[in-house]
Amino acid sequence: ALARAPHAAKWADRFTNGVRTSAKHFRKHAAPSIVCDAVEGIAQACTPGRDELLHGLLVQAIEECALWVVRDPERGRTFDPELWMTACRLTNGRLTKG
Repeated sequence: ALARAPHAAKWADRFTNGVRTSAKHFRKHAAPSIVCDAVEGIAQACTPGRDELLHGLLVQAIEECALWVVRDPERGRTFDPELWMTACRLTNGRLTKG
């Protein structure tokens, strides 16, 4: 996309010049916001196929996370309310809205 918009690419490069973040900070703050904003944007878009887009986003996110997360075979697959509340706090409670 940036190759098709060279002026936007140059602006983005200047805008982010000197911006640094750690992987931990990105995972804790930026990533949840990016995901929430993407989901909200797709959900509110006036375009056909929103459900398919949201489904595709979910599938891709799960696949990407699976590459980064090592599942502990000793851990059960039961719902953990404390982990859910932690996720809700990281997304400013946006996971609790229906």
